[in-house]
Amino acid sequence: MSQDNDDSKDLLPFKRPRKKNLDDDDIPLGKGKVVQPKKKEKKHADVPKRHTFFVNPDLLEQLKDLVYTRKYTQGDIEANQSTIINEALEKYLSEYKGEIKSRPQFIRDIEEKKSKRPNSKK
Repeated sequence: MSQDNDDSKDLLPFKRPRKKNLDDDDIPLGKGKVVQPKKKEKKHADVPKRHTFFVNPDLLEQLKDLVYTRKYTQGDIEANQSTIINEALEKYLSEYKGEIKSRPQFIRDIEEKKSKRPNSKK
């Protein structure tokens, strides 16, 4: 009689799966693998950071030519666009030593918050 009540209460067009009794050697779902928490990357000043910006096409061509010159005619096999831009920025910024003022912390916080947001259409 209790089975008749179960059939009348079951309004779904399919039968519900019955719970399986787990033995000691069975692994329940979600508990089989130990998930390691992601390690937060430490921020180092020496680690390069990706940044995108626009460059005048003529300057870009000269940059590529400079990379070619240093790499294939001067034998500097480690020369690439990033290293040359870093060298140029270091030379340029060294001229302004002492004149450059640091941005306030709240501006840095805003920039960091923006960098963590996913790209969205505005």
